[in-house]
Amino acid sequence: MNNKRKLLKIILNLYRLLPGWAAFYFVSSAKKEIILDEINYWTELKGWKTDSNFRNFSTLMLELHEFRNLMYFRIGGEIPKFILEFLFPPMESLHISPYELGPRLYIQHGIATMFSARKIGAYCWINQQVSIGFSFDGGLPIIGDNVRVCPGAKVFGNITIGDNAIIGANAVVTKDVPANAIVAGNPAVIIGENKRRMKKPVKNPVTAEQPKQ
Repeated sequence: MNNKRKLLKIILNLYRLLPGWAAFYFVSSAKKEIILDEINYWTELKGWKTDSNFRNFSTLMLELHEFRNLMYFRIGGEIPKFILEFLFPPMESLHISPYELGPRLYIQHGIATMFSARKIGAYCWINQQVSIGFSFDGGLPIIGDNVRVCPGAKVFGNITIGDNAIIGANAVVTKDVPANAIVAGNPAVIIGENKRRMKKPVKNPVTAEQPKQ
């Protein structure tokens, strides 16, 4: 979408963008910091021209339901989310419920994706039709920093996925994965090493936490 069309779309949707932006400013400063950072991070990943925080926020809210879901998770119960969800309906098939979620999560094509974990680190990337969650014994995974979970992958149980690991498409992971490993298959096995340099951790990262159930 070119810049003129983006601007026109924003103008035509100001009636819902302005209340949405105003509601965002009622959240705590810690949550506001991480949301603003993710707004710009997502804009850069999409290859869109970065602009003011409001313009970037507006484009993401209008174009990407995945971003809406993530923002609603970040906000938590601090403001009545039903107002935002009425203005900008979330993606119904995308469910985000980790106990602790690090900064700069990116969700690409979040259709039929659900993830819960004890912790998900910074710079993680999750694709469509991914399931991360409980095993039969009730355990939840810990996902390290800069982990990519490819389409259709399943990660279950009280396991740890190391930093910089890649979970291949349709892999089924029920055991620990070491840092930098590339795994694939059912059951998943190590098929290679991720030699790409891991992104630097976010300075003074802020995490959004849910109370344990």
